[in-house]
Amino acid sequence: MAVQFEDVVDCCVALYGDVYDFLFLFDHSCGHDRKAAGALDAKALNVGYGGSQPHMSPSEIVAVHGFLGEHARTLNVGNFQSFQFSDDNSGPFYLTEADRAQKKENTETGRLLRRKKTKKELSNELLEGRHVDVRLIPSTLKGLQEKATQFNIELEIEVELIEEGWVGKPKGLGQIAWERGLLDPAVTLVSTRFREEQLQ
Repeated sequence: MAVQFEDVVDCCVALYGDVYDFLFLFDHSCGHDRKAAGALDAKALNVGYGGSQPHMSPSEIVAVHGFLGEHARTLNVGNFQSFQFSDDNSGPFYLTEADRAQKKENTETGRLLRRKKTKKELSNELLEGRHVDVRLIPSTLKGLQEKATQFNIELEIEVELIEEGWVGKPKGLGQIAWERGLLDPAVTLVSTRFREEQLQ
């Protein structure tokens, strides 16, 4: 916004600088996407566990209507639902007992994976190396990659491939719905997709 504003001012001054004074009004609030840490947000969740999902605060089940479904469930009115798997949980409902035990903790595979660096990683390297001022850091991945190339910063990184376990990880929409009785794994086709996603 700030960079675009500078361009607008330049254009206005070039065209009408000796004729008009300028008044600029902004409606550019970041408050629309602000929420408390741990706030509930179903749109930010994956279907299965783990990944880049947020860690959300527990939620109290205050009534049957609007909170619980008609299928078998593990929660009742008055319970608090946690949205992360703890060590004493039995694990994702869509995994077999053997898979739950095997996938409980993160597993090192010994395999290396080469991947592109994220916006955050490139930004950090550019700022730590004092290659760019924080006010002028590019906001897009393409811009960051171009800037990094100018300073001979590698665009890719080699990391060990880790098979993510479920302990301590966000549960995902499927598990949350199942615990509330909103999902019947005996008839839904979604449970097959859960299993396929987690076994890949």
